[in-house]
Amino acid sequence: MSGGATDLSRATITEVVRDVNIISPASKARKPARTQQVFSTPDVLHAGRESRAEMVAVDKTVVRVGADTYFTFEPEQRQIALKRGSLLFQSDTGKGGGTIQTEAGVAAVEGTTLIVVTTSKGGLKVLLLEGKGKVTTPGGELRVIRAGEMTYMLPGGKLGPVQDFHLQQQVAASRLVLGFRSKLPSLDKIKGEIKKQNAKIARGALLETGLLAGNAPYEAYAITSREVLLKEEGSARSGRFHTAATSDSPIDQGTLDPARVFDTGGNEVPRFRLPALTGGAISHAQARDGTVFVARNTRLATRRIALGDFSDRSFFLFLSSEDFRIDQSASIGRSATKPLVIAAGRTIQNAPGTVLTARTAALTLIAFGTPLDLENISNVQPSADGTPLALDRFGIENRAGDIQLIGPTTMLTNFGVAAAGNFGIEAAGSLRIADSITSNPNFRLERFQLGQRGGPVETLFKGSPATAPNGRGIEAGKAVRITSRREIVVERVDFSAENIRIAAGGSLRVTSARFSNANFNSSRGRVELIAGPLIAINGAQFDVLDVSLAARTIDLSNTNFAAGSRVVLDSATGLLAPRANTGQPSRPGFVNFLTNVLYGGNRVNDGSPLIGTRIIIK
Repeated sequence: MSGGATDLSRATITEVVRDVNIISPASKARKPARTQQVFSTPDVLHAGRESRAEMVAVDKTVVRVGADTYFTFEPEQRQIALKRGSLLFQSDTGKGGGTIQTEAGVAAVEGTTLIVVTTSKGGLKVLLLEGKGKVTTPGGELRVIRAGEMTYMLPGGKLGPVQDFHLQQQVAASRLVLGFRSKLPSLDKIKGEIKKQNAKIARGALLETGLLAGNAPYEAYAITSREVLLKEEGSARSGRFHTAATSDSPIDQGTLDPARVFDTGGNEVPRFRLPALTGGAISHAQARDGTVFVARNTRLATRRIALGDFSDRSFFLFLSSEDFRIDQSASIGRSATKPLVIAAGRTIQNAPGTVLTARTAALTLIAFGTPLDLENISNVQPSADGTPLALDRFGIENRAGDIQLIGPTTMLTNFGVAAAGNFGIEAAGSLRIADSITSNPNFRLERFQLGQRGGPVETLFKGSPATAPNGRGIEAGKAVRITSRREIVVERVDFSAENIRIAAGGSLRVTSARFSNANFNSSRGRVELIAGPLIAINGAQFDVLDVSLAARTIDLSNTNFAAGSRVVLDSATGLLAPRANTGQPSRPGFVNFLTNVLYGGNRVNDGSPLIGTRIIIK
């Protein structure tokens, strides 16, 4: 089984109420559903009037089906087709989320609980009970909804606005939430959201209308108005922070404009949720003991920023509601024991050829993909569908500690990293890293040449692509950790660290890459590559002791594993496809040695004694 997101194509039925049947699409035969029965694609589940069912997938994802409902699992990864009726979907964060496909649109979720209901003549309603989700239409319309919010689609495919609904009344009325013997795993989270919403209603930030959406008595959604108060009494938007948050600022000298610098424990600064706003770099304990520089758009245009005046504070945060742009290679001074964060609502930009250098416990760059209201920030996180984070010909170095990069869809070209500690990337969307080749004289510059000894050779990095302006690849003194909720593409990249882990929610595609420990020495180090449907590698050298690859299907070409290393290849079937290294087509679910797969420079063929000893396939 893959080490990435679990394929949502089967689940065990845990409870059946009244009339629930499984229909075979081929024969049209109907059989009563039973508890402990495994329901899987392509069969269709039908719950009759006043009936319902619950099923749980291997990764503990819960699907509850309401009355008069037809649904099935789609062959696509983690997708459910709701033909008619209603269902509740609950999946914990990190399990891969899922999508619910109807004729009208698609509801996509990641670590959340929602209810989806089809309506007559092709309509759709989606209600978020906790977490965050989005609804898209075939025409490209998008609505992002959060806990206590719903949207709907009218017949014809047009999305309605986002509206609030009364969570407490909905939970009390819905059999999908409380109509089963087992407790919904996310019920405590839902109760927490109910408490938050009731507090808003109590202070008048949400106004109850008494209106209902839907005519089924057990799906009585009590809708509140969208009349949210812009401010509470005594909190009018004015003063120094408002001026700073709504105006642009260049940083063109070594000292900062004092009108834009604030103590996070002062009365002028809103109560930010700093752990969310800074990607966890700032803890709750530090939140009121830091310094923040505030602007709408910030432009860094000086060679050095001295932060010595703030060395007694727990952290320093550069916060821009829209963009942060690096126009000049710069060094930012900071205590080697305290974190430094650059956060931008929309994105972080750089002039080509610039290098950012710091000396700090942790240097974090975080972009959210959408502008932030700095005076009303709640629980924000990067949006996969927002403005991409695109850094081109850019170098970043932290000579004392870690570097962390967090953003929406992320594209890094000629991107050079040197972290004394750990380096991490977290992409809410897809991720692409290209042309990050080291020219660091401390590392060997020999290029591994692919091909049997004495036979044709092919250079791993064709054409010697331009390096980043600091001459680095992706280098860390300790570990490299890279994750993306969608696809990851790696093209012509040097990775160097004691441990390297790359995990993609979608496919992972690698072309011309080298994975090595910090000394380019195969006697130690570990590389772990994880993906959902596919890992496809064409051109890679693994100069480490321990290699682990896990995906539903693994395709390898022009790949060399170091002599003496241990290699574990984990696919859906746990089998090596026959005719290894003969150019045969890829077989889904298998480990495929397509062509020129080597161990210690020698081809690995069917029946090799290395299989099962040094190369473990499971």
